[in-house]
Amino acid sequence: MEVDIMKVFAIFEPLIMHVERDFLKSVDRLTEFVTLLKELYGVIRPAYSDVMITEMMEHDNIEGRRNLIGTDLKRALPNLHWATFLGPEYVNMFGVDRVLTSPVYSAERLPDSGALLLLTKSPLDYLSERRQFEKRRTEAKNHLGLEAFDTGDISHKGKVPIFRFLEEKERLRQQRFTRRRESSESKDDLLSTVRREEWREWIARNRSLALEFAQDLAAGGFKLDFSSDSVRCVDNYVERLRASKTTPNIEFLKKLSAYVAQVVVQETGARFSFDDSDDIPFLRVGGLQVSPLARAQKVLLEGEKFEPWYRYVTEELKINPEL
Repeated sequence: MEVDIMKVFAIFEPLIMHVERDFLKSVDRLTEFVTLLKELYGVIRPAYSDVMITEMMEHDNIEGRRNLIGTDLKRALPNLHWATFLGPEYVNMFGVDRVLTSPVYSAERLPDSGALLLLTKSPLDYLSERRQFEKRRTEAKNHLGLEAFDTGDISHKGKVPIFRFLEEKERLRQQRFTRRRESSESKDDLLSTVRREEWREWIARNRSLALEFAQDLAAGGFKLDFSSDSVRCVDNYVERLRASKTTPNIEFLKKLSAYVAQVVVQETGARFSFDDSDDIPFLRVGGLQVSPLARAQKVLLEGEKFEPWYRYVTEELKINPEL
């Protein structure tokens, strides 16, 4: 058995477990596997979790184009798979009776008030009885309410619960903010010194901040015209700044990142995204999410460059225009 733990810069941090399908051919091992999953659920306490075989994922990606938009529980539930764990927030949203009377092979209430739904006896039923599997999945989704499930359209906004852990995540974020502001180490993470309302203002004033930055650099002989070529010019200016041992502050970082953000917006049509659970704003182009703020901090404090990052964003969109 192989277990991958993937930590990503996202609202939901997924834990992914891979198991060889031969392990599931034995009834005893399948029972053992389900028991293990329930124990793991009890430790992690997720809002949502699923179990599928590779063919289910491939079919999902082809039919629903979810490979292009990814999973975002704040938009909708991705789907029902062979096994689906619903956290207490989803059970409350659907209603206990509705969840436990789902037309599935097994519907079980869990100790934390969540639930486990098994569509069929084995995940391998998807291969041997595909039509019946899909029929049962459709019936279960209709029973729970299709409005809660993703359609494959990134603009779709389904029915979602109040996620219990977002409040806790915000509380921890505020604790980190307070500690960092009081710590001398805050100079190593300029972004952590900014409150959420300041980031909202940064989004609202982004264009004007970018223009101010261009005007400031013009006085030093650096001409910025919001073109892709100007990104290299910004790198040259920052390099000179670093050579002069000038200590950057958060206000300079805000203007710098605003300028680069506007270049990306002009080139790609990106839009700002700043959900309640996000620490900083992002730019979103389809399913691609990038952070000019995080990149600006790396450029200022770690000596990285904007130009390779900008090239990656634009080339990725050329390779995958559906993003």
